[in-house]
Amino acid sequence: MKWSKEKIIKEARKYKTKTEFHKLSGGAYFVANKIGILNEICSHMGESKNSPWTFEELQQEALKYKTRGEFQNKNPNIYQVAYRKKILDKICGHMEYICYPWSIEELQEEALKYNNRTEFRKKSPAAYNTASQRKILNDICSHMTRLLREDWTLKELAIEALKYKTRWEFQQASLGAYKAAYKRNLLDEICKHMIIGTNSSVPEISLFDIVKMLYPKTQKLVDRKGKIENKPHIKGFDLDIYIPELRKGIEFDGKFHHSFEGLKRGRPNWPDEDLKIYHELKDNWFKSKNIKVIHVKEEDWIKNKQACIDKCLEFLNK
Repeated sequence: MKWSKEKIIKEARKYKTKTEFHKLSGGAYFVANKIGILNEICSHMGESKNSPWTFEELQQEALKYKTRGEFQNKNPNIYQVAYRKKILDKICGHMEYICYPWSIEELQEEALKYNNRTEFRKKSPAAYNTASQRKILNDICSHMTRLLREDWTLKELAIEALKYKTRWEFQQASLGAYKAAYKRNLLDEICKHMIIGTNSSVPEISLFDIVKMLYPKTQKLVDRKGKIENKPHIKGFDLDIYIPELRKGIEFDGKFHHSFEGLKRGRPNWPDEDLKIYHELKDNWFKSKNIKVIHVKEEDWIKNKQACIDKCLEFLNK
């Protein structure tokens, strides 16, 4: 349905609170929020709760089911809300506990029944979620066709993105939508609500996501065992983007965080002379670990994003 302003206003009048509006008419709620009229059309409503689902409401919903599998299959959306809130154990205490320890072979056999991840996730959510938690989805889904719908609307992509807290979770659980958004340069727009690491900028996360699509084992490397002779203040280094199978890394040099002032703020006990050669110390440390590092400067990214991406991919492909 295409929500015009008039239709949204009419829809909003049916509800007494924003929570009720969000829960029963998510599409209209999202569009209203998107075009900036949510507060206006909800002015007649009572106080809204912080979360669309309270603990009591989720608990009441869970009481309808005898097992977690039944809960997950019959009401996957509410199951996911409870999962993200980390309250499944509390609201599912009345349920029968059925332990089915999927082996890797069983997960592989189950995955072979489906042509794509969307079908796998919908028809066998228990196996899909188990594989996702064990981080073997890419391995057991390698035979699948990776669907890239060309007809995703912005609204559909935005609603899909709202299901996830991080880009990594979005990419793993809904690869088709993620790729469609990436292809159309919509990721930054539809992922604004997602959690971003305190030391990570949006450009850095964008580059991380691009590399991770090509190298699924990509991760942030934190090495806290660093010891340099006569420099006891150095306790190790982080690497923004690390590809373990290549033993290569990418460091995204933010304009502030990698400036002298930014480095000083995060390392107040470091002497100035070491701050001035911070990147040299860091690169040499990882070089001693047989890890090659390339740097991408934020100002270069702003000037020519694609050139920076090409530079990184060339480095990784060598």
